Amino acid sequence: MFHFGYEAMRSRLRLAAMHFNENANRAQATDKSGDPQYSICFPKAKQGHHTLRKIMSNSTYGYVEQLIGEVIEIAEDHNLSEMSDHSEDAIPPPLSNQFEKPDKTEAIAAHYSRYVTDPIIG
Repeated sequence: MFHFGYEAMRSRLRLAAMHFNENANRAQATDKSGDPQYSICFPKAKQGHHTLRKIMSNSTYGYVEQLIGEVIEIAEDHNLSEMSDHSEDAIPPPLSNQFEKPDKTEAIAAHYSRYVTDPIIG
């Protein structure tokens, strides 16, 4: 099972937002003659009937170069060890901290007692 910390997930979310913002208004791809391109798909909901889907132009990644440039500029202007000590936001506690943790032996006993039934005397 994978676990991503709060700061890593926040960074991934921001990268996803930058990628979406850059590629949200992509044009539809065209073939050599200039006609728009489509693909045919057969969704289960259509029960055998087809649906046309636009083929969009390739994604661009121009934001990456700009982001790397800004990181280099910040790194040259500041001491990175000082920057890592100060977090932008306070990291919230895990959601599991909202609940009381039961005693393990009591939890095991309660689990087993659910499955114990009175034997039927016949």
